[in-house]
Amino acid sequence: MKRFLLRLGGLALIVAGAFGLMFSLVALAFVARAKEGATTAILARVDLASQALDATAEGLIVVSASLTRAQTTLGVLEATTEGVARTLGESKPLINDLASLAGEDLPASITATQRSLAGVEASAKVVDDTLAALTSLPFIGTLVYAPQEPLHTSLAEVSDSLGTLSTSFQQMQADLNTTGDNLERVKTDVETLARNIGAMDASLRDAQGVVSRYQGVVASLQADMHTLRGELPSGLNLVAWGIALILIWLGVAQVGLLSQGLEMLGRSRREA
Repeated sequence: MKRFLLRLGGLALIVAGAFGLMFSLVALAFVARAKEGATTAILARVDLASQALDATAEGLIVVSASLTRAQTTLGVLEATTEGVARTLGESKPLINDLASLAGEDLPASITATQRSLAGVEASAKVVDDTLAALTSLPFIGTLVYAPQEPLHTSLAEVSDSLGTLSTSFQQMQADLNTTGDNLERVKTDVETLARNIGAMDASLRDAQGVVSRYQGVVASLQADMHTLRGELPSGLNLVAWGIALILIWLGVAQVGLLSQGLEMLGRSRREA
């Protein structure tokens, strides 16, 4: 009975050792082949990720350039609108002065002129009457004072024309005041536009900052991918060698089982 158990145990150890040794050898071959395939597949994915990062970096460069051009355009537009607003603001006092001149100073001058003309008209009437009386005397001769339009009448017409001109100046004052009010509204609108453009420019600067940060992140990832691409094969080799050493150790252990099984078979024969 003891001999049977020794033989059975020896055979079991031999079979287990043989299967274990075979497994170790097959596993070693699989690890060798799998390492090459895994290295190729992982490197392909790393290369794909690197290409995606490169495309992203190029896209960010385009975005950054577009933002820079837009900032430049908005800066010029903001400066232009601010200049227009300043011009409108400087024009308002001039228009107010013109309105005051047309509505106050010029009518006052015309009124003063009309008063002077009224005095001159009275004097001219006296002159006209005197000349008419003198030329009607028999001893004056053939000279007759009979103008188509007496001087005082002409002066009266000039005074009336000045009155019409005064009305025109007052209308001009109203028009200039309206223009000044419109300019003030336009100036306010232009200033609002300039502020809005400035706000858009600030938003673009913020966006440019975000793009710059993204560019930094992408550059860091590109460097990491480059490092990984260089270190990955050696790292996979270390892993493969570690697994191979474990399998070799298991194979050596199976050889020990085979030896022990053969020894038990030998003992069973000696005891027969």
